[in-house]
Amino acid sequence: MEWLIEEILKAKGFTTYRSPEGANYCVDILASADTLGFGSPRICVQMKSTDGTVDRPTLDQLIGTMSNYNADYGLLISWSGIKSSVNKEIPKQFFKVRLWDSE
Repeated sequence: MEWLIEEILKAKGFTTYRSPEGANYCVDILASADTLGFGSPRICVQMKSTDGTVDRPTLDQLIGTMSNYNADYGLLISWSGIKSSVNKEIPKQFFKVRLWDSE
């Protein structure tokens, strides 16, 4: 699944770095909007493909990871749904985080 999202970002002109399979760096893909990967915006992508829905601690983890990687924005992708506690937080994170789900 990560390769598909990475290819979408590349098609949009981003330079990407994908974490190795099985690694748990709290980030799956890093993307930057220039050919060398130094430009802005910088995006930190975290994907959840487990059976459980994404909860508030997962969102908080992404926000912390964005800070650690100096990312401008975060993209949290879940094919299993998003809990209401996360949806309630989204207005506060509107200019920083986007959620993609199966809907």
